[in-house]
Amino acid sequence: MEMLERKVWVFGTLQDRRAKGPLSGWVDTPQIEYSAWNQAAGETDRPLVPQRSNFSIPLVGGGITNVVLAFNLVKAGGDVGLIEATDDMGGCLRTIQTLDSVKISKVPTIVFCQETPISWISQNVTVKGFEKVSNGWGSLISKGLTVHLTLTHATKSSRNGKSTSMSFGNDSFYTALQRIFGEKHEWDVPGGQVWTEDDFERFGTLGVGSGGFGAVYSAGFNSIFRLIVNGLESDQAIFAKMTDDGLQATGIRELANVKWQRATDLGLKTKFDTVAKITSGGGGDVDYVVIQETPSSDDGNSIADQAQYDLAVVGTSSRAMNFALADVLDTTNEPIMSSAVNRGITDLHMTASSKLFIHTKKFWSDQPADFPRVILSDTDLPQAYTLDYGHPDYGMVLLTYAWEDLSQTILAIQDPHRLLSILKEQIARIMRDSSYPNYADFLDPVTDDDVYLVHWPLDQYSYGAFSLGLPGQDKLISSMFYDYQKLKDTSSSRVLINSDCTSFLGGWVDGGLQPAHNSMAAIFERFGSLNPVAADFAPSVLLGASPYQY
Repeated sequence: MEMLERKVWVFGTLQDRRAKGPLSGWVDTPQIEYSAWNQAAGETDRPLVPQRSNFSIPLVGGGITNVVLAFNLVKAGGDVGLIEATDDMGGCLRTIQTLDSVKISKVPTIVFCQETPISWISQNVTVKGFEKVSNGWGSLISKGLTVHLTLTHATKSSRNGKSTSMSFGNDSFYTALQRIFGEKHEWDVPGGQVWTEDDFERFGTLGVGSGGFGAVYSAGFNSIFRLIVNGLESDQAIFAKMTDDGLQATGIRELANVKWQRATDLGLKTKFDTVAKITSGGGGDVDYVVIQETPSSDDGNSIADQAQYDLAVVGTSSRAMNFALADVLDTTNEPIMSSAVNRGITDLHMTASSKLFIHTKKFWSDQPADFPRVILSDTDLPQAYTLDYGHPDYGMVLLTYAWEDLSQTILAIQDPHRLLSILKEQIARIMRDSSYPNYADFLDPVTDDDVYLVHWPLDQYSYGAFSLGLPGQDKLISSMFYDYQKLKDTSSSRVLINSDCTSFLGGWVDGGLQPAHNSMAAIFERFGSLNPVAADFAPSVLLGASPYQY
């Protein structure tokens, strides 16, 4: 009986994507290079389109997606406004201002697994005890999945085959891993070794020894794997800006502020401390949008204003969109969003995340070479990172980065000093038998004000960290991502949604830039015109329906 090897690719592999160079497309939109549109038009300072100057467009929310969209719309000549509920730009791009500058590198790490401390000094050496999961996971990323079939089975498989994204569409990350690496694996096991339950537990608590995936085991497999294949967890760079003294490190929020300032210089009008709610999306014979705008006030007795605009864009988190769009029964005309998009806004999962930072003396600078700068454990303190930002005396410690259930557990602790005390006790317990049993004693903030806690689910205008689809929610994300295409229908609503939560890359600036370009292309094509030099590269031209049958 003839044997065949059939290879199954999961979105394409990370190596395939990198082999195409720095301009390779994202796996969910392989038909487009977003950067090529700006490049064809003459780089980012050149307008992508001429637009009517009397065409009014308010953007609700001051996150990076709306800031980028505002810059491009005002650059093209539009009458653009931005309505932000807080007193600053950037949305979820948060920065703690210190006098430090960035210097990040691989540092000595101590890994605690089942109460056993393991020293990890070299990034090129697998943590002891994690060889099997490291080899298997690495093989899946670099080589995809293969299956050996008889000729009869191969013929039957080719007739009944479906894309791997469809195969895993209803799988959680954990169930997909069981199908790939478990005893009842459906393909040849990447790396050649079946994982035991202990291996799955190790991968969940500590990953391949560098941080666990267990917190997102319940997330959709596609949602997690696309982040890995796209290189978002690994292909990262230090953020900096140009100054008179050369390149200087700066906080990520500065990215939004600089772009907003450039848009403001071109004519962008911004209303801070103002909550917007769209009560009519227009459509059909109604060629305007109605927005209720409520400025904040010290006594809480703000008076809302009603304003009409030609078109509106909501660029908040998907959870916040529930408050920015009036309920269907409260709208003055047709529903603002389609039922599919409304489902996405209402049901798409938002990740819970909590972080605690302390600004502290660089206690690690005069310690031996093996002094752990990173602690990873399978306890309620999953990780702690010492961060050296270049200041000669002071640095930062990220003492916990809690996700999902663990974040939900500590939500009740809103006093940062109380949480710091609890986490120091945990550090003392897990380090007691290590070479540095007094590690917790170093974790003192410079002043009482140098403890910073953020619980993203409690953030008033975010209601969560970022969107991360559950099993079966790829279709919801797809509906939100392609909502901009409705502008091709002149009877459609005149309200677009526009944030990283409406993309396949939720939680990343890259994910926010995709909807910004989609929205501006749709707006230009419907209400203006596309720059003929660059029109062939516009998302409204290149993106049809999703290449995957979500």
